[in-house]
Amino acid sequence: MTSLPPIAVVAGSGIDLRGLLDNVRWEKPFSAFQSLASVSVAGHSGVFLEGMSETIPVIVQQGRCHFYEGLSYAEVTAPVQLLASLGVERIVFTNAAGGLKAELEPGCLMAAERIETWPYRGWPNRPREIVP
Repeated sequence: MTSLPPIAVVAGSGIDLRGLLDNVRWEKPFSAFQSLASVSVAGHSGVFLEGMSETIPVIVQQGRCHFYEGLSYAEVTAPVQLLASLGVERIVFTNAAGGLKAELEPGCLMAAERIETWPYRGWPNRPREIVP
């Protein structure tokens, strides 16, 4: 039996995804990795957790860095590069976009029909939109 590569789940603002893991094998703050910027947005703890969800290895990234914090392309994408170096081939990103609609309460799920990238000039070869 071959071992599966880990899947990563990146938690958005205020989302605690520790419950995805049946057990936590290690927990490290962003500061444990020299290539990562500090997390400064409320609700983003800046911690990585690694463990198992049944038979699937999972790395949970609690929080992330943003362009609007004045960070560079390299700093914002460094966590994804780190996850790739840890063997991650698939990442699920969550966020608080639903918080923009008054009728949605914290914790409600919403689905996106498409994602349009922010017009960030530093993003090399950025697509105008990504449609599933």
